[in-house]
Amino acid sequence: MSDIVCRPGAGPRPLEPRISGEVLDWVNELRSIWDALGLSMNEFASMHPIDKGTISRYLSGQRVPRDRWFLDKLLAILIDRGKPVTPAVREYLTELHLRALQVAHPHEYRIRLINDELEIALTGKLEAERYARALEEQLAERSRQVQELTDDKGRLRAAWDADHAAMQADYERLTQEIDDIAGQLRLARERAMRAERRCRELEGFLDRMDTYAAADEDGASAPLEMRREFAAAHQAMERGTAFGWMTSVGPGFQISAPSRAICGLLGLKYEELNGSYLLADPLLGRLQTIMGNFGEWSLIIGMLTNSALAAWRSDSSYPHSAARVNNFFDWLNRYVTVNYEEVSAQVERAPAELVDGDSSRNELRRCLAAAVGKAEWPPFNSNRNNTMRVHIVSHPLLPTGVARFEKVAKPFYSGDQVIGYEVTWNAEHGDEVASKLIRLVLAGFGIGDGSITKTA
Repeated sequence: MSDIVCRPGAGPRPLEPRISGEVLDWVNELRSIWDALGLSMNEFASMHPIDKGTISRYLSGQRVPRDRWFLDKLLAILIDRGKPVTPAVREYLTELHLRALQVAHPHEYRIRLINDELEIALTGKLEAERYARALEEQLAERSRQVQELTDDKGRLRAAWDADHAAMQADYERLTQEIDDIAGQLRLARERAMRAERRCRELEGFLDRMDTYAAADEDGASAPLEMRREFAAAHQAMERGTAFGWMTSVGPGFQISAPSRAICGLLGLKYEELNGSYLLADPLLGRLQTIMGNFGEWSLIIGMLTNSALAAWRSDSSYPHSAARVNNFFDWLNRYVTVNYEEVSAQVERAPAELVDGDSSRNELRRCLAAAVGKAEWPPFNSNRNNTMRVHIVSHPLLPTGVARFEKVAKPFYSGDQVIGYEVTWNAEHGDEVASKLIRLVLAGFGIGDGSITKTA
């Protein structure tokens, strides 16, 4: 650490034996900073809310602090004494600290990561709220000016001919500004609400993290790594060109991060699809309109939903979403009852073995009976049934033909539990009509030219 000049200090106790390399690198730098300060442990402890024993454990490598407070305080004292600390040095020390904390105390490392993310989310929330307040003030000011102009308009009616053009221009300009600011205010409030929801999610996640304190350290990083992979897939889906979305396994199967390609294919806006549910409109109604095998699709979703009920009912949020699930089964019963002949025909037209290979037409027959209350639902296997046939028969870019897609759901696990799916739509067995539709949708976004000679 070239930017901090070290000199002998009060001499902390020897390093902890069998210390790991990451912790050793951290402790060596920490001791260098301590030596540069020239403070004794008693002096430091008397000025700050920390005891001498804790300082000693930090400097010997017996304990790695979870929070940034200790390092930040030492660097602040250096800066107060005229010893500058560059951003590069601060970043280097922070990286050493995190690596040491991950090796020495994995659980506290995970809590530190979530706390850091929560701090960022809180900052975003405060900025969004501050921006919303500023827009509210601007809106109030523009409204006041419009009112003044309206009053002037009445008082100056006699001179209207001379001033009409200027006053009308001002009136229209201010009215447009009000509309613009109102739109920005609405977006700012939505940002604040999203930030607030994210804060609540992170706070709840921190509470649940405490239950993992006694977990085996060799395996404890696996759930966190999977959550990181799920978050990375979420970001890639929203920003990429794949036809798909992310689905959570919570009550109702909430959809998030729909790509612009799937929004274009379905004819739905991002704001309509993002945050909606697999078991409800707008997706349910839209698929019913454009699919040729909607009955087959709805039966498989019914089987999936029925198998998820046990886990959902143990979820603390289930009472708030139970109505959505009950409404779906009520709707499914009515839909299949009214359209029984058509749905039955779709089941019989399905291949003997469905796309996954080890699920069969017989399972669809059992689902059909279950939907009208004549049998129990067959169990859903998360290692199967992850591919579904989706046949589009109505789309403005393809006036004729059937675009045969297969919807693939890649599961993400936390331990033995599926926490979500990465859902993508692809041409079923390279179906030519579906491939053409994919190219035409992408061409609408300036990706390719929609030529039939190109591959999807």
